Amino acid sequence: MQDRCKTVNQVQTTQTGVQTDITGDYIHELETLNQNLQCQVNNSKQKVDFLQNQSDNKVLSEASLKNNSRKLLFYTGLKSWITFYSIFEIISTALNPARKVSKFDQFMIFFLKIRLSLFHIDSISLWSLIINSQ
Repeated sequence: MQDRCKTVNQVQTTQTGVQTDITGDYIHELETLNQNLQCQVNNSKQKVDFLQNQSDNKVLSEASLKNNSRKLLFYTGLKSWITFYSIFEIISTALNPARKVSKFDQFMIFFLKIRLSLFHIDSISLWSLIINSQ
């Protein structure tokens, strides 16, 4: 009976192996490549952030007008972002959302035509003049 208990408690082991063409040098090359790519991604993200900040300062965007009261006053004649945005919210319900131009850009074109008395200039020409002048 004791022999039978010893047989039950014995553990069998099996060895297996895997053959691969991947070497330590290849893994090191992949790690180096990964680090270089991560560095390039980080640099690209920094460039995007930098360009986004520059874009906000040069273009007539919501952010550029909200953060620059002088620009808001110059282009709209309004001193307060709250007043400007309140007018935008009222008028934006009548703007066409299906156009390629955003509602805010449509509003800015409309507002600039009124502000600068440029009724004889079509909206596209006006917008390209503004973008190219900055």
